[in-house]
Amino acid sequence: LAAVEWIAAVDVSNRLCGISGAARVYGPQKGATAAMVKALEQGLRHLGRIIHKQLGIPVLGLVGGGSAGGLAAGLAAFTGARLVNGFELIAGMTGLEARMRGADLVLTGEGRLDAQTFFGKAPAGVARIAAALGIPVIAIAGSLGEGYQSAYAHGFAGISSVISSPVSPDEALVDSTAKLAEATERTLRLFRAGMRLRAGGCQ
Repeated sequence: LAAVEWIAAVDVSNRLCGISGAARVYGPQKGATAAMVKALEQGLRHLGRIIHKQLGIPVLGLVGGGSAGGLAAGLAAFTGARLVNGFELIAGMTGLEARMRGADLVLTGEGRLDAQTFFGKAPAGVARIAAALGIPVIAIAGSLGEGYQSAYAHGFAGISSVISSPVSPDEALVDSTAKLAEATERTLRLFRAGMRLRAGGCQ
C-alpha cells in the first residue's frame, strides 16, 4: 500500500477536537450524552497526541480531520491520505458548474439543514456555484436545525422543509418520497408566483 496514493474526500472542515471537533459537534447528533461527548473528546485528544508523538503527524490541527467522527484524521495518519473537499472533488468529476450554466433555478438539499451545512457540505457548495453564476438556489431539507438561517448569508434564495406538520422522527421517514415530492411542489409553486410578480413589475 506504500505505493498507493490515498485521497480522503471530506464533507466538513471540522477538526478532530475542540469546540467544532468531531465529538462535540457530531456526538450529540448521533445520540451521545454530555458525559459520552466528554469521554469521546478526551479519547480523541489522547489519540491525536500519541499519533503526533509517534508518527510526527499533527492530526489535532488538521482541517477536516474531524470528518466521519475522526476517520479522516486516521486515514491521514495511517495511510498518508491527502484530505480534499469532497464537494469540490465530485463537482469537478461531474462538471457540475458547466451543467448548471443557463439554469433558471437550482434545487439542492440534505436530510437536515443547520449550521453544520456551512462547514463544507454539498448544499453550501452548490449554493456557492449558483451564486457565482447568478442563479437562485433553494434548499429542500428533511428538517431544519439550529442555525439554518445562516443559509441566506451563504447564497440561498429560499429554504423549504419536507415536514409540514409535527411528527416523530419515525413518522417523518414514512413515505418519504411522497413527502419530498409534495415539498418540492410547494416550493416550485412559490417560485412560480414570485416569477409572475417579477414579470408584472413587482420586486
